[in-house]
Amino acid sequence: MRPVVEKLQQKGHEVVVLVPSTSLYMKSKEPQNYTVKVYPIPYTDEYLGEVLKTYVNAHFIEQSVLNVVLTSYQSTIEISSVFFTNCKSLLRNEELMQYLKEGKFDVIFTDPILMCGPLVAEYLSIPSIYFLRGFPCGMDSAATQCPSPPSYVPRLFLDNSDSMTFSQRVKNMLVHLLELFYFHTMLVALLLPFLCLLSPAGAGKLLVIPMEGSHWLSMRQVLVELSKRGHEIVVVAPDSTLLIDSSDFYKKKTYPVPFKKEDMEEHIHSTAARCFSQEPFLVRFWKVLGDYRKSGAMFQASCKSLLYNQELMKYIGDSHFDVIFTDPISPCGQIIALHFSIPSVFFLRMVPCAIDVHAAQSPDPPSYIPRVFSVYTDHMTFSERVKNFLIALSESFSCSIAYAPFEELASEFLQKPVTMTELLSHGSIWLKRIDFVFEYPMPVMPNMVFIGGIHCGQKKPLSQGVKIIVQQQYLLRKY
Repeated sequence: MRPVVEKLQQKGHEVVVLVPSTSLYMKSKEPQNYTVKVYPIPYTDEYLGEVLKTYVNAHFIEQSVLNVVLTSYQSTIEISSVFFTNCKSLLRNEELMQYLKEGKFDVIFTDPILMCGPLVAEYLSIPSIYFLRGFPCGMDSAATQCPSPPSYVPRLFLDNSDSMTFSQRVKNMLVHLLELFYFHTMLVALLLPFLCLLSPAGAGKLLVIPMEGSHWLSMRQVLVELSKRGHEIVVVAPDSTLLIDSSDFYKKKTYPVPFKKEDMEEHIHSTAARCFSQEPFLVRFWKVLGDYRKSGAMFQASCKSLLYNQELMKYIGDSHFDVIFTDPISPCGQIIALHFSIPSVFFLRMVPCAIDVHAAQSPDPPSYIPRVFSVYTDHMTFSERVKNFLIALSESFSCSIAYAPFEELASEFLQKPVTMTELLSHGSIWLKRIDFVFEYPMPVMPNMVFIGGIHCGQKKPLSQGVKIIVQQQYLLRKY
């Protein structure tokens, strides 16, 4: 971790390292360019070294699996108790915790195996980056929702490979169950007191830069729920809006734009109608290309009006928002997020030309994943795959035209060359309004969360009379 910290400092980042007064390797008196904050802990270097030595040796003793589990359990409880004392000393150091609150740090860089860093990040509502090799009990896989079937993935205490016999798979499953008991006991004994030291994190301040049209309708439902949970929400929208209304659940701020509400409404209706056209592909392609060009110019003009509205931008800068909630199909929100160094959460179904996929660094093979204009399924013949690949090439051309105005505006405002993909690559979380079950098979990244169905209207409950009729029909069919 130290080489990474030193490299970050060399690149201009302001780095503060918290170091316990007793440490085997983190010596606060060594020369370094980053800031070091030391907090006292109630044990010596010799005691720490002995505990670590016992813990390491427990994993190299030739003995039965059961003895390995018991020995490792005892040594882990002992070393966890040491690190619990370490973390408790940090969390109860009022002077240092006050310094962390006032420091307004952008991110916490920590090894999650000791849990103290994640607890501080949760308490201060700061994004965290984990630096680790692996995590006991497969909790890293579980936390990131990665598949980790215990009958196939070798467990911690075994020397099996991924090629196991049936008996080895059974044994692997049993060890997995032991792991759950092992670490559950440890966490209840040691982690629960950690949580008691921290008060609940306060509600956050949310800046919302929505997309016009139907995109807003499902986003509004999320904002209502967030408001009920105590979050302070500010929605920034153009004054010529179609659906973005005022509400008691959030504060709305508007800015003037150089087009009328009627112009936006007409363009949205014509573009939507084009999606259901039965015209030949090339005809549809050129017409949609024209729609893209017009959409890009219109939304770029709206975004420019916001970015150069000095009063509103000063308000955003002075408000110290915790996160920006935006639809990335219009990247204006992300430009503001980068300008003010605010984490961003994307709320979308998809971005044209699979820019969302590329920005999140997901694999996107055009010979396997159907493109927007192809109307293919994920089962294609060879000729269909060739055509699908050619459509992918055409997408790059069409989206370069549609998003060129945004890229030019972003480069001018941020004072550095930037592409649409680079803009969106800084998104923290992608909330995708699709259901993985109903979509074509596709690779996704851990920060992509499927929320399909959130835009569906809430239906009225059935009347009592209708319920009785349904129950009667069910009984008749059953018997």
